[in-house]
Amino acid sequence: MKNSAQTRLRLFGLGEQVAQATPNESQNRAESKANTSQPTTTTPSEITFGSKEYAEVWQGVIEAIGDGSFFAGKITTQHSDFCSTLTATLIIHRTPQSNQKVGPICKIVPVWWDMTTLADSFPTPCELPNDFSFKEMLKQELKII
Repeated sequence: MKNSAQTRLRLFGLGEQVAQATPNESQNRAESKANTSQPTTTTPSEITFGSKEYAEVWQGVIEAIGDGSFFAGKITTQHSDFCSTLTATLIIHRTPQSNQKVGPICKIVPVWWDMTTLADSFPTPCELPNDFSFKEMLKQELKII
């Protein structure tokens, strides 16, 4: 069987190269050739939220809440290399003000929330897991927790 394989390789002009190469070298050459012929794109395994991303989501939350004391809906924010959508049901507590109709927010209670992130800097957009924490956003932005 070895002779018939070598004969076939010689027909394609590869006999001497393959005969001298060990099986691992042949495999490495094939992998190397495959890697150079097609572009490779790596996708991150998780989207990480930093203070900038939390601030951008927070701005969207404040705009969506307005003067209300309850919010249920979606808030979509475009970041530098991904898009996030916060779907939430929130209860907003405000500090009573005698001279103002609506007081400032003193506490936000998330009844339910979900953050989805869509990476858009790749050949095809894909949803990726993220490390978003509602508590972390409140800690950074509301500064009362």
